[in-house]
Amino acid sequence: MPETQPNVRLREWRTNANLSRAEMAKMVNLTRSGIRHGLTCDEERIRRWEAGEVSWPREPYRLALAELTHRDPEDLGFAPVKRSRAQTGVRDSPIRVDTLTITPSVTDLLSQGEDEDDVRRREFVGLTGAALFTAVIGEASHTGTTDDPIENLAAVLVDYSTPVDGPIDLDRLAATIATAKQNYQACRYSQVASALPALLRNVRAACALLDGDARLRAHALSAEAHQVAASILLKQEDKGMAWLAADRSIHAAHASQSPLMIGASSRTITHALMDGGHHRAATDVTRIAAQRMNADLPANPSADELSIYGSLLLRGAVAAAKTGNRHAIAELLDEAADAGRRLGHEGNHMWTRSAPTTCYATAPTSRSNSATPEPRSTTPARWTSTPCQSTNAKPPCS
Repeated sequence: MPETQPNVRLREWRTNANLSRAEMAKMVNLTRSGIRHGLTCDEERIRRWEAGEVSWPREPYRLALAELTHRDPEDLGFAPVKRSRAQTGVRDSPIRVDTLTITPSVTDLLSQGEDEDDVRRREFVGLTGAALFTAVIGEASHTGTTDDPIENLAAVLVDYSTPVDGPIDLDRLAATIATAKQNYQACRYSQVASALPALLRNVRAACALLDGDARLRAHALSAEAHQVAASILLKQEDKGMAWLAADRSIHAAHASQSPLMIGASSRTITHALMDGGHHRAATDVTRIAAQRMNADLPANPSADELSIYGSLLLRGAVAAAKTGNRHAIAELLDEAADAGRRLGHEGNHMWTRSAPTTCYATAPTSRSNSATPEPRSTTPARWTSTPCQSTNAKPPCS
């Protein structure tokens, strides 16, 4: 077995950035490529990279590292693997190279101790993009027929007709939305896309026909349903419809008068802005929404409220990092760290970062005077990914 050489360059970059391995892993996951490919980098992966046990990460991770560090993989000490190495015993060391760089077979991944659900998710989000998402939705999504779920979803989003009066069961709507979110986290996109048109029609009717507290609840459910719609459309790279769904979500959230829903829908707006490259606007939206949510938080906020608040702040910190706004980065990360300390445990509350779930823990407060454009002047809250205890929770495909 060939001796591995530590990756000194990568370790030096992390050290200069004042990041722990766990913190760097979280920043990798929160880059644009990290969010797009649903990366689940963790402290162990960073350790393997720095130890030289992986000399050439898979492409999604290379893209995320380039976005985080503004350096090419070779400048970070990585080296492409030559095909001839397969004949020199490298296969005896399965963690030498990310196996998906060589072959995306389930067998190779399972031999490294990954469970089957994780393999399926990694193969889905790591090697594909909108093209495979369309395949999962179904070929009808390009036909324009009435069986096309995306076209049906678009038609509902631009439907301004008067809703038809009929029986409305808010508990059933809430259960349907919860099922849609579970299916989304489990990568069952075709089921989500097929269910969304009827779901959106029903919540729209509820918002129009109910009154009093029931209407407020209907608006909150509408905000959640449109969050799911925006996420599906962002997967489809349908930015126009995704924007419309995100806008509907935030309007419904404000109509619900629920700070929790406003914070959750603001995350969706921020995601849509970042997906379009509007990082400054995304930062501004996050700061305004976080300030309002913080002002409305009770003395003893719930786990749902702290989870939404913290995840909103972290998403804004990533947007701020793209603009080089160090003050905003520090402010947002410090607030996220405080939310993590107050939460104090792991959970998939309000579907934030899904499962593996996101947990907030204490973040160091060291600062660096580095002049590099990446967010090296702050250290992010340690949001550690661990398996969710719920049997219904699945790994995220976001």
